[in-house]
Amino acid sequence: MVSYVIIMNTSRWAFEVQAPFKKVIAWDALFFVLGIGVGAGIGAFLATS
Repeated sequence: MVSYVIIMNTSRWAFEVQAPFKKVIAWDALFFVLGIGVGAGIGAFLATS
């Protein structure tokens, strides 16, 4: 239990949260578009098989 507390300390979380909003939106949009593409590909594969 002690190691869990050491790994999840507050400074690590504070560092992760300090991301620029535009970068967060850019990554979100990138993976959203990739997810749509993969989902459409799987859907087309299942529809034609």
